[in-house]
Amino acid sequence: MRRSRDIGSICLEKGMKGVHSISNSVSAGNRLWLAKNKALSRGNHFQTLREYMRLKGTLTEDSYRAELRRTHEYIFHSDQGKILLQALINTFQEMKTAYILYWTPDQGADFYTLIINSQQIVFIEIEEECTKRKLLTTPEKRVVSLRSCSVNDYKKELSKTNRIKLEVALDLIHKDMKDE
Repeated sequence: MRRSRDIGSICLEKGMKGVHSISNSVSAGNRLWLAKNKALSRGNHFQTLREYMRLKGTLTEDSYRAELRRTHEYIFHSDQGKILLQALINTFQEMKTAYILYWTPDQGADFYTLIINSQQIVFIEIEEECTKRKLLTTPEKRVVSLRSCSVNDYKKELSKTNRIKLEVALDLIHKDMKDE
């Protein structure tokens, strides 16, 4: 089996001077990609997204952070979020914190994607039924479906912007867990 080598070591073997310094001009993203592939070729696998994606304090991250904080307040401190909170507590007794990553309203149903304790991604569908009682029509919400997957499985299918949002959510969760 043939072992792959980096460009710098090949050039040094062939006597090409100055080429090995090309790694100094490589962008941070390419250095990250090279480091990741080098580690994978040695059998070392990255355990979490945090090892190869860092937050930079951009405006996008700040807007995601503000949005995620509002969703946290919605789940834990609003009357409308009580059905979500109850469904999460019934399914995940060890839940300490949660954030809504995505919410899609539809006619008669709402679809939520949440992250819980930095370990689980939960997909919830809540249906709204109208019942008539004494000439009043009142909407009642109920959980139609609830399924989950691990964060590692979920992040494999995300675009870069969605990974940034997930990373911001993980950062907020780590701060929440540290405060407790």
